[in-house]
Amino acid sequence: MDIDFDLEVRAGYLCLVCAGIVTAESFIGLIAKGLSAAQEHGVTAILIDCRKLDATALTTFDRFILGERGAELQRKSPTTCYVAAVAPPPIADSRKLGETVAVNRGFLGRVFFDMDEALAEIGERLDRKRC
Repeated sequence: MDIDFDLEVRAGYLCLVCAGIVTAESFIGLIAKGLSAAQEHGVTAILIDCRKLDATALTTFDRFILGERGAELQRKSPTTCYVAAVAPPPIADSRKLGETVAVNRGFLGRVFFDMDEALAEIGERLDRKRC
């Protein structure tokens, strides 16, 4: 099952607003679509708003697989793209296992519990690219 999302191109980044029930496979598919859209639109950052997702079915192993496969997708992508996911608990677990696994495998991105923090991080990264 796919995750429903709206895609919006903003100043220098892509915003995906998601809704629905998340599985490991559906979120991996979402990351793949986001990376492809980022390349198509020539942006270097993606904001994934997960606040309307239902992640109650995700197991610890699912979160591990998400991190592993997300990092693999990003490594294979022809475009270097920072990914910020806004996923407050319980959508993301409080230890951010998926993020830890992904970053340990070279993923460029973070999970944020707060939208303002995610936007500030994307803004800082975009500002550094302009220098």
